[in-house]
Amino acid sequence: MAQVISGVNTLHGFRAVADLGSNTFHLMVGRFEGESREILLHRREAVGIGKDGMHKKRILPDATDRAITALRSFASELRELGMEAADADVYATSAFRNAENAQEVLKEIEMHTGFRPRIISGQEEASLIFQGVLGSGVLKENEDALVVDIGGGSVEFILCRGKKAVWQESLEIGGLRLMERFHNADPLPVHQLSAMEMHLKEVLKPVWDQIAGIKFLNLVGCSGSFDTMVDIRNAIFSDDCLPAETSAMHDLSRADFLELFYKIIPLSLEERLAIPGMIPLRAGMMVVALSLVKVLLDETSSPGIRVSTWSLKEGALLQHFFPSDDAVYQSR
Repeated sequence: MAQVISGVNTLHGFRAVADLGSNTFHLMVGRFEGESREILLHRREAVGIGKDGMHKKRILPDATDRAITALRSFASELRELGMEAADADVYATSAFRNAENAQEVLKEIEMHTGFRPRIISGQEEASLIFQGVLGSGVLKENEDALVVDIGGGSVEFILCRGKKAVWQESLEIGGLRLMERFHNADPLPVHQLSAMEMHLKEVLKPVWDQIAGIKFLNLVGCSGSFDTMVDIRNAIFSDDCLPAETSAMHDLSRADFLELFYKIIPLSLEERLAIPGMIPLRAGMMVVALSLVKVLLDETSSPGIRVSTWSLKEGALLQHFFPSDDAVYQSR
């Protein structure tokens, strides 16, 4: 479903970016000029390009077909705005990075849709995410923060001192990968939940090494599953029914998160889909996403989660419009 923000009378100076995530594809058209930020279009589609193929290191034919269908729709929307798919900045992430047939799939995508995706490294992905989170205003001076972006294929971590990134890493422990390995029955059995938590504590050692000794650390979650957590919290526990994306940042207390965790973990997919605030494209991955966040909260001093609705796509726009503004928008 497209999200259009009205009041934009011209396409002069607008830029299109597409984020081809392992689970969800995003298209955004925006313009940033100084303090003025206009988003003309934000469209997302649950493509699941990495579904069932992560462990095989292949993008499967049905996933390729879903990608082409979604991107043809994106291209049509751009043409209606007087823009061309070939002019968009298109970022292909974890599922493409690890697929042995990625180049074949990218050629098919370009041939059938006009988009020209570029596979980016985990480090570049983390840098773009950082720029988006910084632009949201969620990072504060004189505070330490661990930024977390949970994708379908990878999870990006950025340790921040104030408004500077001092360390970043991309780990291949995204939601689709965790689901393939641990979420083989629905609802998730207790022994599988325990096995996943033990696995996460082990593979997150690079993160534990970086945050060791930090007395007060804010956990910052961005976009995706975190937006949906805010939407569910608002729908169930508060009178605020506006979608998370209407604001660049939110606070999710530890108590509210834990209430969501214990409410959602025992549910089947059908039951999760019925939760107020849940959107279908997040329901499948929500159990593993909540489990990962709980492990992070258990290991940190964070009083809760600051949520940035800005992430890679907004970071890419900032990079385009402010390419040399290192002090404000660059992580290095």
